[in-house]
Amino acid sequence: MSSHSLAAASLPGTGSILLRMTARRPASLSVSPEALLRGWTHADDIRSALRVNRDDTGWALYSIGDPISISAYGLSRRKSLKKALLEAVRRVTNRQCNCIEITLLECKTFLGFWRVNLTVDARHLQLVSGSPQMPPGAVA
Repeated sequence: MSSHSLAAASLPGTGSILLRMTARRPASLSVSPEALLRGWTHADDIRSALRVNRDDTGWALYSIGDPISISAYGLSRRKSLKKALLEAVRRVTNRQCNCIEITLLECKTFLGFWRVNLTVDARHLQLVSGSPQMPPGAVA
């Protein structure tokens, strides 16, 4: 099994948010303990975690740059999706971001070959300077 294999649990879909497992995050944000891809996990409740006491959380979810569109091909839906997600991780990481929001996911098959069209937004979850949770003198 590859170290980058997709977890057998639910596959992501449109609207899913993936979070780098090493990213700092608010205590109110629960993430799946199972990695979707090596180092990345589902964080679909991120918006509700930030919405609760928004002024008190001190966390912000930024959108960085234009959407990223990727097409991947393979002999199975899972393998095609894995290729597309790995490319998304590579591109989002290059933008110094720790979150991926899937805005479009289309899977189509033709003559036994799968094509996955994936559009993602690079997002960055960060503790905002001057927030109540920010230690004095720390930089977000």
